Amino acid sequence: MDFEELQSFMVVARKKSISKAARILHVTQPTLSMRLQRLEYRLGVKLLERKWDGVHLTKHGQFFLWYSVKVLQNMEEAATLIRRQESSELTRPFNAMTRSNGLKIGIDKTLCPALVHTIIRGIHKLNSDIDYTFITEYSDLMLDLIEHQELQICICFSNELVPGIEALPLLDDEMALIYPKHGYVQIREDLSNVAELRDRPFVLLSGSPLINFREVVGQAFLNMYGVVPSRYHIVDNIQVLLDIVAQGAGYSFVMVSQLFHLLEQQLPFHMIRLGRQYPTVMLRLVYVKDDSGAFPVEQIAMQLHARLAAEMSVMSARFPGR
Repeated sequence: MDFEELQSFMVVARKKSISKAARILHVTQPTLSMRLQRLEYRLGVKLLERKWDGVHLTKHGQFFLWYSVKVLQNMEEAATLIRRQESSELTRPFNAMTRSNGLKIGIDKTLCPALVHTIIRGIHKLNSDIDYTFITEYSDLMLDLIEHQELQICICFSNELVPGIEALPLLDDEMALIYPKHGYVQIREDLSNVAELRDRPFVLLSGSPLINFREVVGQAFLNMYGVVPSRYHIVDNIQVLLDIVAQGAGYSFVMVSQLFHLLEQQLPFHMIRLGRQYPTVMLRLVYVKDDSGAFPVEQIAMQLHARLAAEMSVMSARFPGR
């Protein structure tokens, strides 16, 4: 994606005018129009439309703007941190991300509430002297960082193997339907009345494995209703999703592993495991096979995998549902 095209789109969307945006960007109107046309061509959709009162976003443009703002903010934040990294208050977190020694471990951010304590306990039992740093992001970003060798180990969702990267299966994870205990019709275990949920808001976890594996969500919706829901809450935090469902404001699909931290307590919502007739997502421990650093990465990864796989198998078997 071209940065100039992205920035041009955002300025036009904010100013609702090609001429005003061109002045801000210090380019001619034909140059700006050409950038926008190239961006729309790359995406295969119209993002903007001209009307009598200015330039307006199409539905595709509204959707793309959300992600564009986030991308630009991330780039500006990175640039700010780099410029200021010499100041005392920023040097330490900057160094934590760029350090060449120590072990950098990535965890899919949707799994943090469920697995962080298990992973920390496992690392300490292997070697209490290991100097490690946690980085939490979504699985796709973790896999990119692993490929660039910016992480040594990560626990992530991935149905496809990455060439040149070692990937050990932890759990063939099932989907679960979760919905509120109050104000909703109780859904039967065989899902024969699941259509009762069709007009309720669906809580969508932006960036989650269910977004990245569209065939998983799409197949679930088609199996249940024959259509995709039209009402959504969109969140980027697994705990917020669970709270929305618990408070009766919507229902959702999650992976069973994302609920492991609730195993020892009464669930604040109803849950039905969807079973193997619905698509599953593989949870893996992925690592870089390189022991040239301060720690034997492969040995740690293998031992951590054995511990996590055993514990997760037990937790999955103990979890309620079919």
